[in-house]
Amino acid sequence: MNEVEVEVEIEDYPFFLHGKLILDKQGESMVVFWCVIYGRVDYRFQDAEGVSYIV
Repeated sequence: MNEVEVEVEIEDYPFFLHGKLILDKQGESMVVFWCVIYGRVDYRFQDAEGVSYIV
């Protein structure tokens, strides 16, 4: 099995309930948070233009 090493930074992201901003070395980011509507953890990625999208 191949192993991949990834370095990320995790910061608080107070705009969402229990939100965390995750940044990698390439500058890509995602936000992970608790969705009160669906009662689960949700996340959003951000593309190069700064527009978030759902995967």
